Formats: sequence, structure tokens, C-alpha cells
Amino acid sequence: MLFEEIFVEKADLQKFYMFRILMTAGNTALTINDLSLRMNVSYQQSYNIFQELVTDMQDLTGLTSRAAKKQLSTQADFPISIDEYRLFLLKQAIQFEFVDYLVQATNPSVDKFCQEHFISRSTLLRKTTGVRDLLARYQVKLSLTQTGFIGDEKQIRLFIYTFYWMSYHGLAWPFKSPALSVVHKQYLDLPNAREDQIAILQDMLFWGICRLRISHGFVLQRFHRFDEVLGRFPEAHQYLYSRALFPGLSPAQLRAESEFFIFYQLRDMDFNDHGHLDRQLYTYFTTDDNVVTDYLLRLSNFAKPFLRQPASSLTKNAILATNIARVVMNYYLLEGEHIKLIDFFNFTRPEYEQTRLLDFLNDFVETLPQTGAYASLYPVRHEMVHIMYYLLIPYLRVFKWNELVQVKLLNGANGLANTDMILFLKDMNDVEILDDNADPADADLIIAAVDDPEELLRNNPELHHPHILYWHLDPTETDFYQLYITIKHIFLDKLMPEV
Repeated sequence: MLFEEIFVEKADLQKFYMFRILMTAGNTALTINDLSLRMNVSYQQSYNIFQELVTDMQDLTGLTSRAAKKQLSTQADFPISIDEYRLFLLKQAIQFEFVDYLVQATNPSVDKFCQEHFISRSTLLRKTTGVRDLLARYQVKLSLTQTGFIGDEKQIRLFIYTFYWMSYHGLAWPFKSPALSVVHKQYLDLPNAREDQIAILQDMLFWGICRLRISHGFVLQRFHRFDEVLGRFPEAHQYLYSRALFPGLSPAQLRAESEFFIFYQLRDMDFNDHGHLDRQLYTYFTTDDNVVTDYLLRLSNFAKPFLRQPASSLTKNAILATNIARVVMNYYLLEGEHIKLIDFFNFTRPEYEQTRLLDFLNDFVETLPQTGAYASLYPVRHEMVHIMYYLLIPYLRVFKWNELVQVKLLNGANGLANTDMILFLKDMNDVEILDDNADPADADLIIAAVDDPEELLRNNPELHHPHILYWHLDPTETDFYQLYITIKHIFLDKLMPEV
């Protein structure tokens, strides 16, 4: 389920969707009728939503109604971003306000919250149904009786972090206390402070959440599996929480808090070039003796018969292997399901997962032990498959399966003049360019560089092909987009199960 569907009022969702359509329309001016078609609502509904959207824009920008309508219609230098409007709507939702209240209030009270917002307890219960259902997936309860979160503190903090990061996206600091300036100074003093600006914003948010929870009396217990998995990883034993900053915590609590922050920094996927910490983690999980290392080895050995190059290994790709290791580490240390950003991804075409890759992964997890260290991984094996499927999709070309789009270049399409097009094809993970002497009948797509397509087909009747694309010497952005869409449609058709 999308984040907005849980934390934005249903009446406001339509306004948000319309605003997003308008802001991503490029130079295309959209009419009310266009909007109604794109949103699958009636003309009258579309008109009413637009009028409400104009009112919001007046409140946010101070523009007159006429000026707001004009700017919404043309998107010309519009002063409000999609993220800013989304946050505006979130802050008006009872369910969002209640979660924020529970996190920040020193002594939260359901009765006090209901009085301040002029709602009944039953209304609050109804409004927070989606939040409670979400938290239940991670064994956390949103309690109106005890007024707070009940469950594993590690899971609670990961939820709070996801809640604020998904809401604010770094637009503003969400907490009254601790102040951003205080958190920023403390973060820069950490030995493992990062350099990437997005990572810094995320780290400071998480550090602020941990500080806030500690100040409210919610202190962590150690992972009982931490030493088993990361005990020999050098970076895992830094003391980030000092007695000077947290005099009320015991040495064991300081250690638990430090280890959890380190785990947080290690747990998220990273698809960029490996930094120092990522390289260390890759080396560790491909050489140490623990359940994560064993999982990677089992997956690599299981994959060998399916790879194009017999001597190759999935674990030789550092980024892929490290991200798979992170999946296993998360599920093992958190002992099951846990909140992830992918939980809020809109899977509009789940049927595309009916592929050999998915079958391969499902077959693999059925070979895993069900006892010992794997006892807690086996029940969530299919949840792990779902994530690993998306990690492995960009690497389909290393497998023997014929699911890549086979492209045949004809009549000079592979010449120097078309270098940009060839590089474009090579950058697509679902394309394989056939050899010059390959039979065009073996191709899923033929790209021909010709001025007269009809003459080409008259002289080469064997080229009558369901997918043939004619490429010109002066291609436009539209041509590249059409090439991309054509390949994607062919690829997705190949992934669909045969009926």
C-alpha cells in the first residue's frame, strides 16, 4: 500500500494525485477533461477536485484564485513542489498528527489529543486503522489504552524513521526537541559520519529519533544475534554513545544503542559505487563464518548451473552480493519481517514476476535448512525472494534464460553514426545485441537504418517481422523514448507466463 493511502485523508488523496499529474505534465497544458480521463473520474468530480486544489494553492502561496489556476494549468515556475504539497496534506490528517504526537509528546494522552482535535475516541480508532494494520505486520501495536507503541523498540524506531523520512524527505526538521543544530553537531563528531548529503540527512534524522526515544525512557536491549553476525566486523564495535552525552545509560545500554545505530547505517541498500564501508562489508560477508556468508555461498552455488559463464559467480559482483547480504542480515537480526521503503512501492504489474528468475529463487529457498540459524529465515523465505527478485532483475543477462530482448541491427544501424543508440541499448539490462551474422528471424526486435522502409521490405521479404523499428541518422528524444518503450513492452511480454 502506498504511504499516502495510509497517512493522507482519503478526501485529500485525489487533490494530491491531480497536483502530481499537473506538475509532471511537462509543457503539456491539461484541461479538466484531460484530468478526468487520467484520474478515471467524472468531469464534475475532476472540476471539484481542481477547485479544492486551487484553494490549497492560495493558502500555500498567497496567490489569487485566478493566478493559482493559471500557474496550475501551465506549471510555469510553480512555487510549490510535489513533496511540499504532500507534506501539507499529511499534516492535516488525523492519523499523521496522532503518530507525530505519540513520538514527540512526553506524556501522551488519547483524551487530550481527541479534545484538542475535536474528535471522539471512536473516530481516532477508525482513522488509525491503516496505521495499526501496517504496524501489525512488524509485530508492533499502536495502543490507545497505553497510548503509545507496544513491541520491539528496534522495530518501533525503524517505523518512526520511515514515517518521518517518507513524510518530510529532508524538507524540514520534524522535531521540537532535540534541535537540529544540536543533532548536527553531535553527528559531525561521530567517527562514522558520512559524506553523501542524503545519507547525512537520513543519519541525522535517525540519530534524532534515537535521542528522542531515549529521553522518553525507551532504551534498547542488545541484539542477541549481533555478535553472531557482526561480531568480527571491525566497524561494528565503535562506541558512538558516550556517558558524557547520556549519563543515565549503563555501559550495556550505551553499547546496545551504538550497535543499533551502526546496524542502521549498514542495513540499507546501496546501488552506487562502493565506498570504504561497503567494501569492508562485502569482504566480511564473503569471507567470515556466519549465516549471512553461508546464505550467499548457497545462493552462488545454486546459481552456477544457470549462469552463461560457468566460472562466474553471483558473489563476484560486489554491489549485488552486498545488497543480498543486507537482506539476509536484516531478516536475521530483526528476526523476521520489518519495515522497508519497498513496502510502500506500488506494484502495478505483479504478474510480471511470473518469470524463470522468480522460479529460480523460489526453488533456491526451498533448499535451505529449516533448523539452526535458518529457523527464523525459513518462515520469511518468500518475503526475502520478493526483494532479491528486484535486486537480480538488472543482472538477467548473466543467466542462460532467453528472457532478454534479442536485438538485430541492420543496414548500418550498428555503424559509427549510431553510437549513441548502441550505447543506449547496452545500458539497458534487458537487451542483448545479436551478432552481425545472426539470423533476423532469431531477433525479437530489428532496428534498421534506412531512408525507405518499404524498399527494404520489398528487397528483403524475410524481414517482415512483428517488431521492426526504423532508425534515422538524426534521432530525436522521442525516437529514443519510442525505442525504450518498444523494448520494455517486448521484454514484459516475454516475462508473462504462457497460457
